[in-house]
Amino acid sequence: MVDVHILKTGCAGCRKVEQLVMEALREMGIQDANLEFVPKEPGTDQTPGLLIDGDQVWFCSPPTKEQLMEWLYKATTVTII
Repeated sequence: MVDVHILKTGCAGCRKVEQLVMEALREMGIQDANLEFVPKEPGTDQTPGLLIDGDQVWFCSPPTKEQLMEWLYKATTVTII
């Protein structure tokens, strides 16, 4: 399972990140993601923001869907040593 947190204020960029995350999860067939929306007050933090498994991977402007899919792939891939 992958944890995805979207830091958002409700701005257009935040809504775009939310849309891209939902599309990427659906296209990748990831059904067990823990998706959480974290409301932020406008001007308090860089939004939109995106955390995957606790790591901030993006902030300020919407990433591309390809970037999102790469981060989600890395988060769902198990490395065996």
